[in-house]
Amino acid sequence: MKKTFSLLLVLVFMGFCILPLEARAAEKDIAPLFSLKDYNDKTISLSSFKGKQEVLIFFWASWCAFCRGEIKNLVNRAPELKNKNIELLFINIEEPPKVVKRFFSKNKIDFPVLLDRNGTVTNDYKIVGIPTYIWVDKDGRIKYEGHTFPLEEGK
Repeated sequence: MKKTFSLLLVLVFMGFCILPLEARAAEKDIAPLFSLKDYNDKTISLSSFKGKQEVLIFFWASWCAFCRGEIKNLVNRAPELKNKNIELLFINIEEPPKVVKRFFSKNKIDFPVLLDRNGTVTNDYKIVGIPTYIWVDKDGRIKYEGHTFPLEEGK
């Protein structure tokens, strides 16, 4: 009788521990929504893509050598992404608009770049190290998070 009661108590306790973890895991998969302005003062919101197309978010800064290399890679892959109906969003982390605009003009790159001026979106996504890619599906769930181009890994 004591063993049955102890086993039942352990199972109930485990159930209470596991349930919150599953809820947190499901919550973690949902991409935090954001609205940011680009260096031309146009606002773009992640929610505008929900239900329509996937989004590949690229967090970067102009001082980051690896980011500059990945930007060249992304420019070359832009037609491939467009053919797969994947929207590409560059998010610059905490640099002045003039610096970002000058960087893209100097390198003859013509993509909208969103400005995370105070790092809020970067913090919401818990970005540690750049460059960082976040792949968000049509339902607004994060399908990939990493420092390398996600489609190379069969994602």
